[in-house]
Amino acid sequence: MGSPWWRTGKKPASSAASKSDPKFPLHPLAEGAEEVYRAGDPCPNCGFARLEYDGYFNVYCPLCGFRTGARGGCT
Repeated sequence: MGSPWWRTGKKPASSAASKSDPKFPLHPLAEGAEEVYRAGDPCPNCGFARLEYDGYFNVYCPLCGFRTGARGGCT
């Protein structure tokens, strides 16, 4: 087993998990996840206004112009 690190003077490598750590893989569905914005959520761009619908199922910020969605409704 050896001597403890405080007796040898050699600190162990960090054991914090990172995204590339194979011991802690991401769930397959979480790898390509996108954020979903809904009307009434705070704007992720400016943080001041609330998001609203524009009539075409797109969500936009009336203050800074942030826009998300498919750029049109279903036909």
